[in-house]
Amino acid sequence: MSEKVKVTLTLPVEVMDAVREEAEPRGQSKFIAEAVAYITDQLVSHNSGSYLHWLAQCAEKQQDLATALKWQLSLFRQAPVLKNYLGLRETARRLEQWDTLRPGLIQELEADQQWDLLIEVALEEGEVTRALELLPSQRWGHHDLQVARAAEKDHPQAAIEIFCRQVDRLIAARGRGNYQEAASILKRIKELYHQHRTPAEWDRFLTKLRQRHARLPALMDELHKAGL
Repeated sequence: MSEKVKVTLTLPVEVMDAVREEAEPRGQSKFIAEAVAYITDQLVSHNSGSYLHWLAQCAEKQQDLATALKWQLSLFRQAPVLKNYLGLRETARRLEQWDTLRPGLIQELEADQQWDLLIEVALEEGEVTRALELLPSQRWGHHDLQVARAAEKDHPQAAIEIFCRQVDRLIAARGRGNYQEAASILKRIKELYHQHRTPAEWDRFLTKLRQRHARLPALMDELHKAGL
C-alpha cells in the first residue's frame, strides 16, 4: 500500500471521490485498485456506510455490477433506509436478479421489525393495500398522511379513517397551528365524503365534530376560515 493511498484514505469520503474522479481519466487504475483493496481490508474491523457506498460506486464505474451489488447489499443491511433500498434495487435489476433477491430482503426487514421502511417500500412500489396493512405497526405515525393520500383512489374509506384519526390527534394537541392543519385535512375528508359517500353524511360528521369541540374557540375560528 503506497503512502499516497493511505494519506488519501484518511480524508473524508467527499475528498476521496474527488481524488478518484481525477485519477480515473489519467488511467491511474492502480491507485484506484489499491484504494479499493485497502478499504475492503479496513472494513473487516471498521465497518462504515460511507466507505461501503464509495466501494459500490467504484465497482459500478468499472462496470463490475456484481461487486457493486455486493457492497450495496452490505450497505443496505447496515443502514436499511429507502435510498439504499432503491440503489440496491436498481443494480439488481440491471443484473436481472431483483425478483430473486427482493423476497429475502423483505423477510429480513419483517424479522427486524422495520415497519416504517416496509411502509415506505410498499408505497414506492405501489402496494397501497400492503401499506395499509402495515400502518398499525409503524413506530411513530409519520406515514399516516402519506398512506392516506395513496389510499384515496382505491381505498377511500380507509383514507377517511386515517385522516380522521390525524384530525383527532391534531385537535388534542391544541394550538392554532394544529387547528389549521386539522382544518386542511378536514377539507380533504369533505371531498372524499362527497365523492364516495353523501353530502348529508359529511354534514352530520362535521356537526358532531363541532359539538364535541364547541369549547375550543380557536378551532371554531379556523374551521370557519376554512369554509367548514
